[in-house]
Amino acid sequence: MEECLKYYAASCQTDLPSPLNRAEMKRNTERILRMIDHAVVGYAPFMPVKLVVFPEFAHAAPAYLTLRELREKLAVPIPNTHTEKLQAKAREYSVYIQSGTMLDGRQVAGCCLQHHLSHWTRRNCDQIPQSQSLDSLGSAHQST
Repeated sequence: MEECLKYYAASCQTDLPSPLNRAEMKRNTERILRMIDHAVVGYAPFMPVKLVVFPEFAHAAPAYLTLRELREKLAVPIPNTHTEKLQAKAREYSVYIQSGTMLDGRQVAGCCLQHHLSHWTRRNCDQIPQSQSLDSLGSAHQST
């Protein structure tokens, strides 16, 4: 008889204030780390948690109307202290963590990079005027 793998995937919902600058992202990262502790330790008597998932904007929601402002105030290089803390927590519990999106401040060939689900997504940002609002980005980007 085939053995069935059994584990939990914890989907964590957040209601965190959106940071307005890079320094304020630390508060959300610390809360995310505590939520991982609660999910993994809290479910341990029932079944191991192997995947912990957070909403797309758990670290920082797009609190500015232009991509230029987002880059200036919230973009961070990847890897960074936030990703390093999450990696350490993943190793501590032997879990996978999907922590949400971080806008990478670097540009490659005219594009901005967005880190999501532990892989790079290339966004075609060179075609978006700096003054264009985020509401119109949905139709203007491509993922590769």
